[in-house]
Amino acid sequence: MSFSYDKAMAARETGLRFRYTQEQSMLYALAIGLARDPFDERELDFILPAQPKILPTLASVIAWGARDIRHLGVDYQQVLAAGYRLVVHKPLPPAADLLVNARTKGIYDKGVHKGALMVSSIDIFLADSGERLCTLEPSHYCRGDGGFS
Repeated sequence: MSFSYDKAMAARETGLRFRYTQEQSMLYALAIGLARDPFDERELDFILPAQPKILPTLASVIAWGARDIRHLGVDYQQVLAAGYRLVVHKPLPPAADLLVNARTKGIYDKGVHKGALMVSSIDIFLADSGERLCTLEPSHYCRGDGGFS
């Protein structure tokens, strides 16, 4: 499949379901290095099961795979991660069932042999209430897909 600007801009995924548990929230905190010092109570608050604090960056992994740009026709062997933006609208709960909507926010042509920058938007909502928790905006530099405009 070859790259099409119009198809990529029109691509949307809606109502995707994800969930994460309190144990996964705590494992995430351990995985990124919290609680290295077992006497630091500020770090222990993120891994104790009573009511753990949740790191906002957990949002970057709770809906992993919601936006797979390989299906948009880009030359995936030429793709580089270009950036990541996270907007937190409400603190993440320790565990949640989620609904996720993803779309292409913009594609910026850098020219033939220079590639394009693709920015996606991923909105994450609580499944039961519909409250928006956060918005992720990953950017990818598609080195093999420029020159379309």
